[in-house]
Amino acid sequence: MTDERPIPPEDPGTPPAAFPMRDPADPAIDPERAESSLPSGELDLFGKPPPRGKQDWSHRKAEPRALALAWTSFLLVGTVSSFVRSGVGGVITTDGYRPAARDLMLIVMIGATLLWPLLRLSQAATRRPLIATIRDYTVIVIPAQAILWPLALLARWPLSTVAASVLLMMAFCALAGAAMSAPFMIARSRSPEDSPGAVSRLWWSAVVLLVSLAGPLVLGVALLTGGADMRDATSVRFDYMLSPLTAVFELMRDRSWSGYPVRVEAGHWAAIGVVWMVALAAWAPLVSLARGVARSRRSA
Repeated sequence: MTDERPIPPEDPGTPPAAFPMRDPADPAIDPERAESSLPSGELDLFGKPPPRGKQDWSHRKAEPRALALAWTSFLLVGTVSSFVRSGVGGVITTDGYRPAARDLMLIVMIGATLLWPLLRLSQAATRRPLIATIRDYTVIVIPAQAILWPLALLARWPLSTVAASVLLMMAFCALAGAAMSAPFMIARSRSPEDSPGAVSRLWWSAVVLLVSLAGPLVLGVALLTGGADMRDATSVRFDYMLSPLTAVFELMRDRSWSGYPVRVEAGHWAAIGVVWMVALAAWAPLVSLARGVARSRRSA
C-alpha cells in the first residue's frame, strides 16, 4: 500500500492589478515633493548646484570679475580699432604701426584714468573700498602690460620709451584710484555703513576729470588764443607730462634727430617720478583712514 499524501493546491497568488499602485510620496505624483527633491540654491548655466557651503553662485559674480571682463573687452576693441587702419592699404610698415601704437596708448590711458574711476564713483559703496580699489588696480594694470609691451616690437620703439609709458600709466592710474576711493573712505570713517552722497560723488568725479583733462583743456585754450608752441624737439614739455592724455603725445613725440624714432629724456623720468610721489601722497591719508576704520570695527 503506497503512502499517498495530498498535494496542496497551488496558491493562485494575488491577481495582477489593472494599474500598478504608486507610492503617494513619489515626486512624480506630489509636485511639492518634486520641488523639494531638486538641488537647493541657484544653478549655473549647465544645471550645476553651488559648491558645498555656498547657497548660490554670488561668489562667482562678485567684483572685480565683471570689471576684468569689461576691461579686457575694452582693450580688445581698442587694439583692433587702432591697428585696423594700418592694413587698409594692403602694406603694413613700421611707420604705419607707430601712429596706431600711439592711439592705442591713448585709449589705454583714457580707460585707466578716466572711465574706470568714473564708473566706480557711480556705483554703490563696497564694504572695504580701499581693498576693492587695489583689486581693481591689479585688474586694470596687469592686462594692459600684454597690450603695451609688444609695441616695442611693432613700432620699433626703444624699451625705455615703453617702460616710461607703462610707469606713467600706472602712476596716473594709482592717482585716479586714490581720487575714486576718497569719498568712500571719508564716508566709512564717519560710520561703517555710511555711503557718499550725490554731491560728494560729483565733486570727486570733477577731480578725476580735472586730472585727466586739464592738459588738453590748457592746450586747447592756448591754441584758441593764438599761443603756438614754439619749443623745439629737443626740449621736454613738462606741462604735457602732468596730464595722462597729453603725456602720451610727449613720450611718443618724433625725435628722429636723436637716431631713434622716440626717446625718453631725463626730464621725462623726473616728471614720472613727480606723478608717482603725488599718487603715493594721495594714498597715505586713505591708508590711515582705513586703519582707523579697522580699529573701530575691532573695538565695537
